[in-house]
Amino acid sequence: YRGCTPIEEYYGRTQTADEMLAKYGIRTVINLANTNEEIEARITAPDFVSPNYAGLYAEGSVGAYPLRAVYSTEEERAQIAAALRFMIDHEGPYYLHCVVGKDRTGFMAMLLSFYMGVPLSQALNDYMLTYTNIFTIEPGSDQYNAILNFFPVIDLKVITGLDSDNLSDYEGLDMVWEAENYIRGLGLSDAECA
Repeated sequence: YRGCTPIEEYYGRTQTADEMLAKYGIRTVINLANTNEEIEARITAPDFVSPNYAGLYAEGSVGAYPLRAVYSTEEERAQIAAALRFMIDHEGPYYLHCVVGKDRTGFMAMLLSFYMGVPLSQALNDYMLTYTNIFTIEPGSDQYNAILNFFPVIDLKVITGLDSDNLSDYEGLDMVWEAENYIRGLGLSDAECA
């Protein structure tokens, strides 16, 4: 699962996000926005409204791997590898989040979707759900198409290494292979990729 942050108030969805953790039996959370220190500061704040998140954090089931939405620096690549290893070492179901759940979370969701065999068109539709659900951008509108042909393309460039701004150039690629190649390039072993 992916979504917005259950620990900071954005768009009035924090408490709902926390309730979803319990509703869907989330066992492990990957936080792509905050450090452990930031998480601990929020959990101890008097206005904190996310008991399910706090419980998972207390159990050691929340991994803090803040990204800056660059994904190609050595620091970012190390964070992505660490987040994947945290998932390997912890049971699902998983919940990935950043702040709104679109850029950093969108990248990780796209990478994992490709690795699991999700077709490009379906992964792109999932990526765009944040824009339609939170920002009420209509599919097929000029704004929707501008976003579709920009943000996901940046992520596709990172995952595949292909330097193209044309979304159609990615349609013929074996995205399972591309995702696995990217993940192995992060240093994950055969056993970790199994």
